[in-house]
Amino acid sequence: MPAKKTTKKTSKTKEVRPSWKNLLLALTLVPLVAGVILLAAWVLDFKLIGELESQVWVGVMFILLSFTLSNLVQERWRLFAAWLLLLVADVVLLAWVNLTAQIIAIILAVIGVILLGIEVYRHFEGQAQQGK
Repeated sequence: MPAKKTTKKTSKTKEVRPSWKNLLLALTLVPLVAGVILLAAWVLDFKLIGELESQVWVGVMFILLSFTLSNLVQERWRLFAAWLLLLVADVVLLAWVNLTAQIIAIILAVIGVILLGIEVYRHFEGQAQQGK
């Protein structure tokens, strides 16, 4: 008598997004590409906009903008808030060059990193729970 083979099928519900959300999600890649191009140009000492030092911060700003918008479209609110805080910290560092603004930017960045850390921890904790 042949042994029975059981296949355990896990039902993962795939989120079906409207096409306009998929389009917006695809458009969030535009600032990401722009940021990577600016950073690559900085690495190669090729000045695209302004001074080379500001080109780095603008490139980082575009990358953070991409992450922020992507999480907004996906309705991942805590990640959206974390990336938004990092984006605001970057903009504050770009706009104002004084000690008070830099302290505020560092505080915003630390809060953003803490929120990101919480989300990473929750993600890995959820992965561990599914593995059991």
